[in-house]
Amino acid sequence: MKTCKKGLHQYASSLESCLECHRAASKKYSDKNRAICNERIREWKQNNREKDSIYHKIYYQEHLGECLEVSKKWKKANPEKCETHRKNHAKRNPEFSVWMSIRKRCSDPSSLGYKYCGAKGISVCDRWLGKDGYAHFVADVGPRPSLKHNILRIEGALGYSPGNCMWGTKKEETRKTIRSRLYTYEGKTLCLTDWAAETGISWSTLYNRVVSAKWSLSEAFNKEPHSVDRSAHEELVRIAVQWLRGTKKCSVVLSEMASMAMERPDAIGWRASVTQSIVVECKANIYDFWGDSKKPFRVHPYMGMGILRYYIVPEGMVKP
Repeated sequence: MKTCKKGLHQYASSLESCLECHRAASKKYSDKNRAICNERIREWKQNNREKDSIYHKIYYQEHLGECLEVSKKWKKANPEKCETHRKNHAKRNPEFSVWMSIRKRCSDPSSLGYKYCGAKGISVCDRWLGKDGYAHFVADVGPRPSLKHNILRIEGALGYSPGNCMWGTKKEETRKTIRSRLYTYEGKTLCLTDWAAETGISWSTLYNRVVSAKWSLSEAFNKEPHSVDRSAHEELVRIAVQWLRGTKKCSVVLSEMASMAMERPDAIGWRASVTQSIVVECKANIYDFWGDSKKPFRVHPYMGMGILRYYIVPEGMVKP
């Protein structure tokens, strides 16, 4: 075995040159010249934009099917690179992707958003279309604040136009949909999420009061949250036990009994036989009452106890 001239690699005596050294030299040469070529191509494109555009159009028209097929194969084989390219393009041109999106959802039936815009007659104004449409769009709405912002229509029934569009986040967009229920109190109209931020009361508390319990807005905003009153619960359990023994004639009555069925009934009684059981749930506050329906043995009754089920609550807590 001999070594090459640089003394880096060994090769058989029958070889006249070192293949490894040749590859290394070729790579170094190609890297150097690739940078020079790319720079020259970039300069030519900048100085000959019209010619470059014409060349691209002619090439794609002649090889459109091949280009699309190659593009699809590459995207399928490189999903991570596609996602990275999409994010980088959005960072470099944050307004352009939004501009293209609103045009597509208003004019392309294959777009996922077409049924919400184009199918309902929503369109893009003429000023934002055509050759200078993108420049007019950026001038009218301004730069995109962040990638979390999108274009929102102030009036949902109107189209995309300078006076009807603004930048907004996904949360603001959700609040503007027809699914958001609005509540008016003292001359101000907001959704339940905004009222929670306005009053300092949690959204779940307001939902239980306004939607589930059907309280008025004045009661929901001004009433203090219920505190857990153990004595009130014990009093309700005592009343439930007396009711089972007296009114329902249960021969066996137990309170707060632990069982293998996950459920721990506040009061349970049996009448003539084991199969005739009655459960009474004692709820001292409205939150415990409405939360009871989400328990697993309420969603799946076969997991719970009792053939009949009753509820007992303080007077005036639940309104019909």
